[in-house]
Order: sequence, then C-alpha cells, then structure tokens
Amino acid sequence: ALKRIRKEDGQVPEDVVRECALLAEVNHPFVLQLVKTFETVNSIYILTELITGGELYAQMNERMGVVSRKHAQFYIGSLVLIMEALHQHGIIYRDLKPENVMLDAQGYLKLVDFGLAKKLDGAQKTFSVVGTIYYMAPEVITAKGYSFEADFWSLGVMLFELVCGGLPFGEECADDGGVVAAVIEEDLEFPARYNDNSGKKLIEGLLTKNPAGRLGAQGGWTQVKEHKFFK
Repeated sequence: ALKRIRKEDGQVPEDVVRECALLAEVNHPFVLQLVKTFETVNSIYILTELITGGELYAQMNERMGVVSRKHAQFYIGSLVLIMEALHQHGIIYRDLKPENVMLDAQGYLKLVDFGLAKKLDGAQKTFSVVGTIYYMAPEVITAKGYSFEADFWSLGVMLFELVCGGLPFGEECADDGGVVAAVIEEDLEFPARYNDNSGKKLIEGLLTKNPAGRLGAQGGWTQVKEHKFFK
C-alpha cells in the first residue's frame, strides 16, 4: 500500500517522521511492515505491505460483537506478543483499539497506525492526553503522568469488548464527559451471560484503575502470558 503525505513548508511533518522511525525499528510479524519511504519536493511517499484481511473491528461486527474463547485467546494472545515487543523497544502504543488492528490474508493480526506511539526512557512518564477515550486508562485521562501500564488497560478494554460484546465503561454515555466519569469512577461489571471465570479474572487484572496494581505493572507481559485464560 502506498500513502502520500504533503510536506508542510517543505518539511515532512514531525509526527510522520516519528511514525516511520518507529515502524522501521519494530520488525515483528504482527506489525505493519514499512517497505520504503521516498520524498519529492512537495511530498513524502510511504510504502507498506498490503494487508487484505480487513479490520478486526469488522470481524467482531460480523460475529454480532462477541467472539468465542478460542478466538479471543488467539487475538488477545497475538496482541500480547505485539505489545511485549513494542515495550521491549521502549515504545508505548497509546491507541490500542480494534480499528487499529488489521487481519492479513491468513487471519493473523497486524497492528497498524503508529501515529500516537512514543518512545519512553525507562521510568519516564508522559502526560499527553491522547488516544480514543473509551480505551484510555484513568491515569491518561486525568493527565497525572502515565507509562506502559496504560497499554495494559487498553488491552483489557479490547478483551472485554471481544468476549462481552460491548465496552466496559461509558458505552451508554452521550458525551465525552460522561465517558471520562465512567472510566474513572464506575466499577467493572460483566453481562450476566459471560461466565468465563478466567476471562473475568484477566479482564479485572488489566482493568485495575490504579496503574501500580494493574496486571503486568510488576510482572510485565510474562505475567499476562502466564494467566489461566490462555491455558
């Protein structure tokens, strides 16, 4: 796939430079592969691999919003491997949601759109309130400074959405203010039909509002990979 982006005052936009640098750094089978970039006087062209399987979001809608445990294990397990690789490179993704996950022709995941991804040094925190509000961790929304734990939260939202068919916080809210209040204040509740105890435990761990107590905050992605849900 080829994307053309116009330069601004003869310069490549800074966010495009950053996104291309991050894509070039991460060589992972489940991440969109950057093939080449080339520039003309007025534009930059970005050539990436062609992904033909569509969005994960579309797959979820086809299945009436709920996937089987087996499919959830596959999709979330793949995302765990992707996020682990990014964090090993010091990259916080900050926009994990079904629309940013594509499927290749064989049905494997491809993470795309690194426009909000950012390099962090060690214990450094970042303060930008960015992302998609339904998937943003409480510490992101409140702008108190956050780190890699925010990606664990977003994964928890995605898992909830895959297996429960809706969002854990704020889905019924009419405006962003209501969503913010729901994310920060509301307790997590599961629909009555969802009775997978290990799935519930994993979601509860990932959707712990205090980032220090969140699953993965201390034990990293290894702690997530060892969870009973994946057995």
